[in-house]
Amino acid sequence: MLIAGIVISLIAYYLALKWGSHLLENNDIVLPTFTRWLVLNTFAFIVSSIVALPFPSIL
Repeated sequence: MLIAGIVISLIAYYLALKWGSHLLENNDIVLPTFTRWLVLNTFAFIVSSIVALPFPSIL
């Protein structure tokens, strides 16, 4: 269960990064490099944490 939770959380993190990048590009939002990185990683962390809720052993 632990390994499944870690794998699902990592996949969710990756997909959230791609989705966040897609949202920024499609809405023509231009941010400085560090701010863009910070926004994308914060979004991905929140999404992957929500996805990981059924796996309490990794939270």
